[in-house]
Amino acid sequence: MKGSLSNIEYVLRATVTPKTGDPIKLSHTLDIKRAILPSDTPRNSIRIFPPTNLTATCQLPPVIYPIGETTISMRMDGIVSRNVDAKTQNHWKLKRMTWRLDETQRVISPACAKHAAKISKDAENKKGAPHQDARTLATDEIKSGWKSNYDSADGTIEIEFPIGMRDIRPVCDMKAEDGSEVFHTLIVEMIVSEEFAPIRKPSQVTPTGGARVLRMHFNIVVTERSGLGISWDEEQPPTYENVPASPPAYGRSEIYDGPAIPDYEDLTQAENQSRAAE
Repeated sequence: MKGSLSNIEYVLRATVTPKTGDPIKLSHTLDIKRAILPSDTPRNSIRIFPPTNLTATCQLPPVIYPIGETTISMRMDGIVSRNVDAKTQNHWKLKRMTWRLDETQRVISPACAKHAAKISKDAENKKGAPHQDARTLATDEIKSGWKSNYDSADGTIEIEFPIGMRDIRPVCDMKAEDGSEVFHTLIVEMIVSEEFAPIRKPSQVTPTGGARVLRMHFNIVVTERSGLGISWDEEQPPTYENVPASPPAYGRSEIYDGPAIPDYEDLTQAENQSRAAE
């Protein structure tokens, strides 16, 4: 892991000491990546926005990868409220949507005796000074391309947008015992305006002047792909009937005390035939 505040490196070191001569040392850096196995089903998050009836449902992937694109699906319900007596309806219209994916890195550096007095009370138990750095990996603004339905009971708005961050080189999610942490957050902002229209003619809209900014935060897990191999926690030795999940056992072997067995090359053709007849 190579972040803006700290680096984590795995190094294999070996030393060979011969009987004569100087010791031989080897240092090799291991490329270890963090790969989290995703679940089979996507993750659904629901946000409500009182005092309105607006409800946003976001379908998020279990994990996203630094390479490639991932599609995020969102649906808004409760955008239409009808007054049957007055035969009118008020609905919310989506004007613009912006999203961005932020990466936050946190690290705690050990403090010396000179700077120990400057440590805050929250970081006193960890005996270090906290540092934090945040950056935006990807962002976009969408002004069209969604589907609006004002004819249903509550009305819906459906929208999909891709997320890609290949050129930014993000750091995978991690959390260590020393206080180092990397996490990602998806922030979505939607600007909606309120309109008034008759129930029989919903296309004859009149703006009411009301508008709202709907802001949502979602935790996103960024990890490397697991590759084509089998994870170590999913490996299992072969199993047989009436045998538990374990390798097959070996039977007891007896030592052969009979005459010496000749090699195959030492036998003649006649001896081979006679032995076969017996």
